[in-house]
Amino acid sequence: YNILIAHGGGPTAVINSSLRGIIEDARGSGRVDRIYAAQFGAEGLLQNRLIDLTDIPASETERLSFTPASAIGSCRRRLCEADFPAVLDCLIKNEVKAFFYNGGNDSMDTCDKISRLISREKLDIKVIGIPKTIDNDLDVTDHCPGYGSAARYAAICSSELALDASALPIHVVVLELMGRNAGWITAAGALASRLTPCEQLVYLPELGVDMDAMLADIEDRYSRGRGLLVTVSEGLCDRSGRPLAETGVVDGFGHSVPGGTAQYISTQIIERLKIKSRAEKPGLLGRTSMAYVSETDRREAYG
Repeated sequence: YNILIAHGGGPTAVINSSLRGIIEDARGSGRVDRIYAAQFGAEGLLQNRLIDLTDIPASETERLSFTPASAIGSCRRRLCEADFPAVLDCLIKNEVKAFFYNGGNDSMDTCDKISRLISREKLDIKVIGIPKTIDNDLDVTDHCPGYGSAARYAAICSSELALDASALPIHVVVLELMGRNAGWITAAGALASRLTPCEQLVYLPELGVDMDAMLADIEDRYSRGRGLLVTVSEGLCDRSGRPLAETGVVDGFGHSVPGGTAQYISTQIIERLKIKSRAEKPGLLGRTSMAYVSETDRREAYG
């Protein structure tokens, strides 16, 4: 029988390790004829745009564990009821008996919908969801492949910036980390706080902030003369639930795209406290950096 693999949502540093695991396990099983991948996730499914991975050399497969982003492409496309006939057509036309979908919350929801559809149509196709999200917010998981590497990146960047802030304590450094609604990555930025000499404040998206109270805390900590690092989530909101910085952009899953939170806070510090401030935002580097990848994360994703 044939299998089909697709990726959904933002790639992680280890998503290709999961891809490698599927390919190698399928080859070793002796039961799989062709290994297909949907190019650019759900978009490839809908357009029957598949990549045949069956005969790629073992050396190329091994390199996947050391390649960032998604080797087969991904997308932010939410499948709706009208898309399902095309999805079924792709699976049936290519004689797929096992469909693997690697993604986060929205992708796992899509997985569930496809599985229910297949069951309703009484088709002999297995649907397997592979957890993947740097946000670490998938239900019924202790932790999720992709998070460990993003957390390691956050911890290392934070400790480096904290040392810089303490070495030249003339400004407040505001670091913005990924995580629209979940604060796991931002919290990981405090992992090395005991080892660094500067003051640190951490603000998570689960807890709305009062700007006046935040600025008062920043002013107090900065006055101690040890330097100050303020680590914030990109999705940080005020007490009413409104993001501190709104882009006005909505992605393919219907989520508001956050951004500019660190710069907004930094500007407030400069204008209202008259203190120098710098905004730092690694952005996509925080989820795709292969230099800081967690070996445990890579191993778990492959497994």
